[in-house]
Amino acid sequence: MEAFAQKGILIKVLDDGIKKLCSIAAGVVEGKLIPELKNKLKSVQNFFTTLSNTVKQANKDIDAAKLKLTTEIAAIGEIKTETETTRFYVDYDDLMLSLLKEAAKKIINTCNEYQKRHGKKTLFEVSEV
Repeated sequence: MEAFAQKGILIKVLDDGIKKLCSIAAGVVEGKLIPELKNKLKSVQNFFTTLSNTVKQANKDIDAAKLKLTTEIAAIGEIKTETETTRFYVDYDDLMLSLLKEAAKKIINTCNEYQKRHGKKTLFEVSEV
């Protein structure tokens, strides 16, 4: 009988010890670890919010650059077409001299406008021919 009583006391002591350990562990988790984890989570959320805003702005900048490039490609295409037209007139020599002069003025003016848009000097001014 005495052995059973000692086992009962031992079980009671162990049970009380486990309860105390669990309450200490719960206090550490709730008092220290959970607030630390909440702070880390907030920090990660702030990082991703900032990253998201940066990516959105980069997308806007890329779209603006693409639009500008499309405009520049169109302007260069116009210069190419005018150059080809001028070349055609040159091939027909004297027959097309007046057309050649007009085409030359037009291409020079177009190139000058392109240069001005980019802050560069113009080629030269076109005088009346």
